[in-house]
Amino acid sequence: DVCSSDLFGQRASLLTGGPRLASNPPNAILNYHYALLEAETILACHAVGLDASTGIFHTDQRDRASMALDAMEVVRPAVDAYLLALLPKRTLSARDFAETRLGACRMTHWRS
Repeated sequence: DVCSSDLFGQRASLLTGGPRLASNPPNAILNYHYALLEAETILACHAVGLDASTGIFHTDQRDRASMALDAMEVVRPAVDAYLLALLPKRTLSARDFAETRLGACRMTHWRS
């Protein structure tokens, strides 16, 4: 699991105690890729006629795609593996990230 990897440090943000508002670059990258996965999973739910907001394991909450979050759990390990393979091949710089006013770490852009 990427979350327990020495490469990523703690998955819990220093700001929230949870995964949101990453407090280091590797977890900012992970959050970005999980957001892309969530968007793709919402589209896939709609494509097969599922209500992306009605969850089975994730509790239904206003403005949350609980079904998509349920469905994407099986794909998270593939995202983790992708990032673990990618990061040793890329050189990251401070320009790739920015700090928000709240102190969260966010990706800005990726150089080719």
